[in-house]
Amino acid sequence: MKKSLVTNIAIAAVLVVLSVAVFSADLERVYSPIAAPITVGNKSAKNVSLMICVEADTEGGVLDAYANALAARDSSATFFVQGSWVMKNPLKLKNILALEFELGNLGFSGKSFKPMNTEKQKQEILDTHTIVKGMTGVDMKMFTPPDGEYNKDTVKTATALGYTTVGQSKASPTPQNGDLILVCPSDTAVEDFEALLDSYLQQGFAIIKVSDNITSI
Repeated sequence: MKKSLVTNIAIAAVLVVLSVAVFSADLERVYSPIAAPITVGNKSAKNVSLMICVEADTEGGVLDAYANALAARDSSATFFVQGSWVMKNPLKLKNILALEFELGNLGFSGKSFKPMNTEKQKQEILDTHTIVKGMTGVDMKMFTPPDGEYNKDTVKTATALGYTTVGQSKASPTPQNGDLILVCPSDTAVEDFEALLDSYLQQGFAIIKVSDNITSI
């Protein structure tokens, strides 16, 4: 009888330990923060970076004007390219590189990463990486999800592929040191883009590549 009681107590203790372990794992899954993109660079230096999103409907002439405006002002930027656009505009892609701008990955199709599973996200990133690498020899290292939408797997998936995931900084009335600023040529006229550049420069900001901005954070 005594031996049976001891055995039952031991079994109960094991069950309690297992229950606590399972409960803790569940809590970790529920409350662990989702890895998020980097949204600000070096706050101690007066720099901002432009994340120029080159989507399927981006017109080549507008993109050329953007690139020329930056070059004329001795400024730089990171052009995040969509794979579907790259396939149709190989010469435009090479023009961006010829002016020594940085290339980043925007996925292939332009679809939101939020509902995608890990394998689909991986394919989106790799397809664009492979196309750009084949055309230019460049191994891109910066990634931003289309429309800024991501899920719990996105940053982890991009990191496993050798990418740093970035997103736009929170909007503020005036630019702040280290800001990462999203610009879409399909939504922003060339004249407005030029005015934006001039405004930043007049305020004393240098306009640099995203990778240079986040290197020292």
